[in-house]
Amino acid sequence: MPEPDKQDAALEAIWSNPAHWAEGTFGCYFAKEDPRLWVPRRKPGRGRTRNMANPQAGKQMLGSILFCAFLPAAVLVFTRILGNA
Repeated sequence: MPEPDKQDAALEAIWSNPAHWAEGTFGCYFAKEDPRLWVPRRKPGRGRTRNMANPQAGKQMLGSILFCAFLPAAVLVFTRILGNA
């Protein structure tokens, strides 16, 4: 395992490479060499973004979409069930 300083420098070099960033509103980050799931955004102080090359990123995105899609439906169903009781 590389020393932490060398590993941090290597990850910083990967992160700062413009080829790993998509232009546009969302500025997606895609770097297979970077093992991190969450990385800092390009503009400091703007939070973090997902490394879309990480296999876990797709699973998290799908989970978020499904949660947002099914939560309103579940609320409607349960309010109708409780309203009829």
